[in-house]
Amino acid sequence: MNGEKILDILIPNNEDGFMMLKTTNSYYELRMGGYIRLDKINTNMYEPVEEPSWKNKKVERVFSDHHLLYIEDGDGGAFSYGPSFMDENGRNSFALDYYSKEEFRDILEEIYSDEEFHEIKPV
Repeated sequence: MNGEKILDILIPNNEDGFMMLKTTNSYYELRMGGYIRLDKINTNMYEPVEEPSWKNKKVERVFSDHHLLYIEDGDGGAFSYGPSFMDENGRNSFALDYYSKEEFRDILEEIYSDEEFHEIKPV
C-alpha cells in the first residue's frame, strides 16, 4: 500500500462488510487493526465515500495498534479506521476519521509509547 495513490474509499452496502480502500494498484479491505489486499472486488456491493479530502493522496506509512489502523498520507495527515461501538447483537460498528498533520503528530506522540503500536511494513 505504501507509495500508492488513494482513489476512493468504498462503503459496503451490506452492514456486515468492511470498508475498502481503492488505490492505483489494488483494493484493500480495511479490518480491525490491519488490512487485506484484494485483486478485485464486486464494485456493485459498495458505494464511494463522498469525501474528497483524501483523494489522490499518496500513502506514506501504515500503523496499527491491533485495534485501529492509521494510514498516513503524503501531507503528514492520516485517517484512522477502527471499531467505534458494539451494538446489542455484539456487532462492531466501524468509523473512519481524518486527522490533520498537527493532530496526527499529537496522536503519534501519545501512542508511540504503546507497546502494541507498530508500523505495518509492505511485503
